[in-house]
Amino acid sequence: MQDAYRIEVREVDLTEQPEVVGEYGIWSTPALVIDGELAFVGRVNERELGQKLAAATERTG
Repeated sequence: MQDAYRIEVREVDLTEQPEVVGEYGIWSTPALVIDGELAFVGRVNERELGQKLAAATERTG
């Protein structure tokens, strides 16, 4: 049986929520935050994204 994990995905308009820029240290878009940490800036490599998500689910699972 495969374990299920809950992942929250949000799109944030930084012009409407500028506090997010300082909170996560975002300096360019697109940006991806995983587990409260800036994980990627710019284009995301699918393999690297899979690795980061797997690591995040291991910490929370």
